[in-house]
Amino acid sequence: MHKGVSDIAAGGFIGGVALLFLPETIALEGVSAVLPKLLVFGMLLGSAYLIALGVVRKVRSGEAEEEGEPTAMSRIFIIGAGSIAYVLAAPVLGFYVSSFTFLFIMATILLKHDGSKAKAAVLNVIFAVLMCLVVWGGFDVLLSVPTPPGILF
Repeated sequence: MHKGVSDIAAGGFIGGVALLFLPETIALEGVSAVLPKLLVFGMLLGSAYLIALGVVRKVRSGEAEEEGEPTAMSRIFIIGAGSIAYVLAAPVLGFYVSSFTFLFIMATILLKHDGSKAKAAVLNVIFAVLMCLVVWGGFDVLLSVPTPPGILF
């Protein structure tokens, strides 16, 4: 994937996650709101930076082809559509259920594993569970930021 496109995609994803947490952090008050608000603000700032960097790289490169892997528009579409579904599902299903589902599906579709499909599925489940545990530890335990609740969890 070209550098400019990957920067724009990464910036969009980070911004989407920050926007997902924004309503929860706005509701916080007092001292416990400082770190979560700084984190969300930093994510939004980083997202804007990556998107701007990607646009600048695309403009500078013009029509010239960069060396490396060509842009895989189907992968960008899958990530974009999955991200939109994830953001829409989080308030309904709950943050952790929708996060696990999103990570598992994206890993299954986008990652290439050597070996059997069963081994790949187990690795994808482990990856999704570990990422959810890291987010839970960071937001719920360390920062005391509530994640969006839902029907399931």
